[in-house]
Amino acid sequence: MEKTEKREVLLKGIPIMPGICIGQAQVLNPSIKTPVTRKISESQVAIEEKRFLKAIEKLKKELQEIRGDLDERLSDLINSQIMILEDPHFREGVSQRIKQRMESAESAVYRILNDISRELGEKGSGYMQERSQELLQLARELITTMQRERNHETTFRKDSILFAEDLSIQDTIKAVKSGVRAIALTGGGKTSHHAIILRNFGIPAVFGMRADLNEIEDGTTVILDGAKGIVIINPKKATLERYQAERARYEEFT
Repeated sequence: MEKTEKREVLLKGIPIMPGICIGQAQVLNPSIKTPVTRKISESQVAIEEKRFLKAIEKLKKELQEIRGDLDERLSDLINSQIMILEDPHFREGVSQRIKQRMESAESAVYRILNDISRELGEKGSGYMQERSQELLQLARELITTMQRERNHETTFRKDSILFAEDLSIQDTIKAVKSGVRAIALTGGGKTSHHAIILRNFGIPAVFGMRADLNEIEDGTTVILDGAKGIVIINPKKATLERYQAERARYEEFT
């Protein structure tokens, strides 16, 4: 029986860093959604506060370890994340929500950072909206740390083209150091922290991609054109050959 050829799909997004990459997709599972509000008993309040503070210290340690290998500009991005984690108003806000509303640490973290994120997003500018998304990403990182969903670190495949909804600063840097060749996100923007990091390392990238990651098969052949802000899934032979020639010309002059 003749094998059916998969359909070529063109996805558009925001050009972040120029460069043409051809490779296999590595698709990260969609990030966690809004945590279900979990009520706790009075006897669990101290336990939840301890979980929250422990997660903060663990995440801070991860960020500090990554910061040591970076130049001053990228170190400043890490410092901004650490400052949020150390902010007494943030810590007190989460602590009070746990005590007064009898909510789990995960719920309290998400609600507090989501409120701050919404306030930033309502300021209207693209810059502030991107900062608001980064706050939500930080909330996800804290929640993941508390839930112990990552028994081991995410493994990034060398030479792959990475697809994700969003990435934390530390995962962006880990992906680069693991040899990921290009990154495509459904989130992010031109002034987001990951955009700055990827430009610094010269990694081709497309953000704000209009796509359902569940429809992109892991290991699928893809083309990413960072200058045009497009990603091609299952490219036809003619498309592949055209981009191989284009990539050769691009590399000749860069």
